[in-house]
Formats: sequence, C-alpha cells, structure tokens
Amino acid sequence: MLEPLVLEEFMWQKLAIMEYFNRQPAGLYTINHLCSNLDLSYTRASSITNELTADLKELFDYQLLDTNHKLNWQPELYHHNSYIQHLVKSSISYQFIVQTLLFPDTSFDDFCANTFLSTSTVLRKLRPLKEMMARYQLTLLPSKMAIIGSESVVRMFYGTYLWAGSHSEDLQLADFDLQTEAQLTDELIASYGNFMHPKELFLRLSISRIRYEQGHFLAELPKPTIHEGKLYPHLKAYSQSFICEDSQQQDHTAFLMSLLYLTTHFTSSSDFRLVDLQKYLTSLATNHPVFQAIESYVDFFFNQLTTPTQADYEQSFILRMNLLATLMTYQIHHMKPPMILDLTNHINPEDRSAFACLREQNRSFIRESSIFMSFPWLPEALTNFTEDWTRGVFTTYKECHRRQLLKVQITPTPDHYVRQTLKELLKNLSFIELLPDENKEIPADFYITTFENLLLTDQSKPCFVVNLIDNINCQTELFSALWHAYTSLIQQKNHQPGYITDSEK
Repeated sequence: MLEPLVLEEFMWQKLAIMEYFNRQPAGLYTINHLCSNLDLSYTRASSITNELTADLKELFDYQLLDTNHKLNWQPELYHHNSYIQHLVKSSISYQFIVQTLLFPDTSFDDFCANTFLSTSTVLRKLRPLKEMMARYQLTLLPSKMAIIGSESVVRMFYGTYLWAGSHSEDLQLADFDLQTEAQLTDELIASYGNFMHPKELFLRLSISRIRYEQGHFLAELPKPTIHEGKLYPHLKAYSQSFICEDSQQQDHTAFLMSLLYLTTHFTSSSDFRLVDLQKYLTSLATNHPVFQAIESYVDFFFNQLTTPTQADYEQSFILRMNLLATLMTYQIHHMKPPMILDLTNHINPEDRSAFACLREQNRSFIRESSIFMSFPWLPEALTNFTEDWTRGVFTTYKECHRRQLLKVQITPTPDHYVRQTLKELLKNLSFIELLPDENKEIPADFYITTFENLLLTDQSKPCFVVNLIDNINCQTELFSALWHAYTSLIQQKNHQPGYITDSEK
C-alpha cells in the first residue's frame, strides 16, 4: 500500500494512530492507552494527537481531543482515505513534485521560502524522495527544480503522485489551457463508457501535454508497442492537433496508448480494451517472444497450478490479457515503472500464504524458461516483474481454486481448543473444503490430527500432526503441507486417463 509515496515520519505516525483507531469501537480513549498500544512516549503521543485534532477539525469538522484531554473516537465522522490524501498533499515531497511540473521556473530558494522552511530542512525532507525515485532510475535535482530520467517514466511518476494527492484537481493550478484534454476525456467516456475514471483519463492526457509543451520529448518506445485499437484514431488526431513533428506525434500517441491499455489489471471481459489487446496478441507471429512467453505460462498455469476445467472462457481470456499488459509494460520500460495501480496493491491477510507460494512458483518457472530469460531486461527486473506478474494472475488463480478444493478432515478428538484453532485457520484458506466432524460419506484428501494412531481412515492419505502446546503457531508448516497436498491433487487430476493436456494435443 502507498508504495510509490514518501511521507514525513510524523505523518506516518499520524496514519498509524488512525489505522489503530479504525480497528477500535467508538468510545473514549486516553493518551496513555495509545502509548501502551503503539509504543509511543507520552510527549510524542500528545504532540501527534494535538496535530491530529487540528487536521480532523479542518477536514471533517470533527473534534478528536475533547476538553478533558480524552480521545473521542467516532468512526462515522472520519474518512481514512481522505485523510491519507490530505497527508500526501501536505508533504514537502508532493509540493515539490507539483511545483516542478506546473511551475518549473520557480527557484529552489523561492520554493523553500513559500514552505517557510530553510533550504537545509527541505533538502533533508526530500532525501527519502530522492532515494525512492532512484528505484525508477529517476534523478531529483532540487537546486534546478527538476526530475530527470526516461521521459515516459517521469510522466508516469507525475501521474501517480498527482492522483494520490488530488485526483488530478491540482492541475487546475497550471498556467496551461487544458480544455482540449477535458473535451477529449468527455468524448472518450461518452463513446466507450467508464473504462477509466474521467479524472484519471484527464490526468494522463494533461501531464503528457504539459511535459511536451515544456520541451520534454519522448524517446521512441521499444517495439513492439500497442499501435491499434478503438482509442488509436482519437489519440492520433489529438496528438496531431498540437504536435508538428511526425516522430513526436507517433511517440506521443504510442505512449498514451500504453497508458490507457496497459496500466490496469482487468477484471471484466466487457472492457472493450480486452478485445483490442487480444487482436494485438493474435497479430504477433507465433514465434514472437511475447506470444511464446504468454502461451508457455498459460500452459504452465493450467497444467501445473490449476486445471483447464477449473476456469471458464472469461477467466482464461482475462488471464491472458493481464499477462500481456504486464509483459508489455516491462517491454516498454525495461523496468518496473511507477503506477497508480501500486497505490492500492494489497494482499488480504488470508491470501498472503497462497500469494507467496504462487509467487515462488512463478519465479521458478520464469527463471527456468529460456523464452522469458531471452528478454534482456529480465535478470535485473526479475523480483519486481515476478511480483507484478503474480498480482496480474492472482484473481484468476483464486477463482480456479474455488472450483477445485482440497477436502480436509480434522480427527474428532477431545482436543477442543486445538480443533477450534485449526477450524478458524482453515476458514481463511480459499482452496480448502473443511469436512464436518461427523462426515462418513465423503473421502478426505488430507487429515489433521494430534496423534497418527487416532486417524480413523486410510493412513496412506497425507496428514498433519499438531503438537499439543500452548499458543499453537503451526500456520506456516500446516499451510506448506496443505499446499503440497493440493498441488499434488491437481497434478493427479491433470494426468488422469482421458484427460489431455495442452502440451499433448
């Protein structure tokens, strides 16, 4: 969450307090309560809660700290996402980024004066931003009020930050006439529906226009690039309306196509962009590395990780297009670019073990694949690429698991505490079907017990023995055993007589 953002330390502490309150019921809390639960000194907690009270009063007209110096938590009066955005917008990093985009002629000294901070303080506060930007091969030059690097990545970085801080509204501060971008946004939304939020679409168009007008030109994007689709005629005509050079018209259009087609994870087959992407994928030669990489992974996905019968056509279709979007993004930038998508990337606690396991299986497959390793950028980008690749397929992966479940039986013994703990744990695993205690009709695939000699059925089936100790903490070992049994079950079903894998057709 919030991965591409930089907040100052006291802002993170404010967020930590409000995240804590979001998990608590309404009521009165003392500052000492916060100190004991969040490892804060009384002085620090008092200082932060005073600032929080001022923030929430300004934003929501909500008085957090009452006259008795108690914290009056009323969750219905507080909106956490809006508060995150307020903190982002208040940070020196965000203010500096907006200034370099909209008013690059402002001097660094004037910027510091406008923030009522010394140059040394501003430089210190910008240091984490400088370090974070280095991950995207961008360089921050405070004295020149500039961000330099690959122009396509710079534009994506600006888009990510301005979305996080104002949902594009700070573009209204610009000395640019952005009516053309507003009109094109309205035209595209009217023609194709809300395939993207109008504010995001306007933001992406406007930042590219502003940067071009300031003399920051795009380099030609590495081939292959998305060069056809329903949006292409609109974006081509738009680029030609203010760009004279043919090469820049083409590069500008190609870059906007990549922003509007490749910067999301698709969840619905009704999105018209999927049809355009499918046409693009099928237009590639069957020996093209992009085509081969996707098809080889899809074969691995449905023959090693799940089964073809577990996914319907829609899921298989969306899977391929999400793979294409991820792979093309890395093809274009040769690295992980900053993306709005990363602001809310989050794996639920109950899914983390399954996600981590899938990520490791994907990493092994990619590293062992001669097709994938033929991409020259991959060795250096492997960790980020594997993470993004896994995120792109995880929804389909979970949906497939819901169709094929590992049937688990807990031995009915007097160990009530152990059994209840295990049931709570197993409820959070999407690939598990927990059979009832009294089950006699359905054979289990996996058994859990406290003693092997208490098993009531065929002991050739895999089982897990839980140790009888206080505060059971066997989640990692149990998940590993369950997952191994599940993948073995999948592989057995894949190779049953009468089932033909894609590689055997």
